[in-house]
Amino acid sequence: MITSFLSVALLALCVYAIHGSRRKLSQALQHSFAQCRFDTPQGHVSGASLRVVKASHQVSRHTSGAPSEIFWYCVAPGPAYFLAIAHVTRPGRRIEVRWTLRALTEERMRGALVDDRKATAAAFGQDGAATAGGPPAGR
Repeated sequence: MITSFLSVALLALCVYAIHGSRRKLSQALQHSFAQCRFDTPQGHVSGASLRVVKASHQVSRHTSGAPSEIFWYCVAPGPAYFLAIAHVTRPGRRIEVRWTLRALTEERMRGALVDDRKATAAAFGQDGAATAGGPPAGR
């Protein structure tokens, strides 16, 4: 009986810690991205002016299952298309994020979103035509 209670308590603690860690990572990503300014072929672009239409990540086996590279497909006014790559490190209890922004052609953006109807509609509109960017979308 006590063993079962301790097992359930430990499991609940692990779930709580994982959820808190993910929330902390999400907040760190959003905050650091909004503060960034990138030099692009279109001129200076701020992270706050980009609208994220799709997010994906790669997990490193060296970071205890935490994402080490996160990919955000973004649309800027114009429209212009970008891939934002977050390089995440966790020295100690801190989260450090370094961003790289790569310009994408419309063709490459469409290719990246080909299997995601929702992201394609967010980037190009319901009919698939290119649309202007807006404020960053929430996740």
